[in-house]
Amino acid sequence: MFRKLTAPTRFLLAIVTLALSFGSLAACSSAPSVPPAATYTTTLVEADVPSEFPEDVRDLLLGTWELALGNDNRYQVSKDGNLMLEGHYASTKDQIVLTDEGGPAACLEPGQETGTYKWSVNGQTLTLTPIDDECGGRSLVLATHLLTKQK
Repeated sequence: MFRKLTAPTRFLLAIVTLALSFGSLAACSSAPSVPPAATYTTTLVEADVPSEFPEDVRDLLLGTWELALGNDNRYQVSKDGNLMLEGHYASTKDQIVLTDEGGPAACLEPGQETGTYKWSVNGQTLTLTPIDDECGGRSLVLATHLLTKQK
């Protein structure tokens, strides 16, 4: 038969059970704490670009864009295979701060070089939602549509 457990033993058993439960929940969590380093793509079409953008800028924005996030906190943005800008990023569990450093489409004017976004991942898609970004082109490219992770 079973013997009766003492109060200290029951307490210790309860603590161990809780610890194992929390450990299992943490192991099951699939939400990353930083955006996964990968290459993501999106495509902008005519209807995505606001009419107040100048015609030459509108033409530049149309096409397939890639955002490559590296493990080294560096990023590159390319359009149709051509590097358009590069920089560094910092992230927390729900925000990413992108700072342009160079490239033909980089926003380097004071106050425009850095953009802050809320980020989330669902399966193979990365969603960036602007919190503060004075660079209209960067915001349009990165936040108009979901970004799809490439294999």
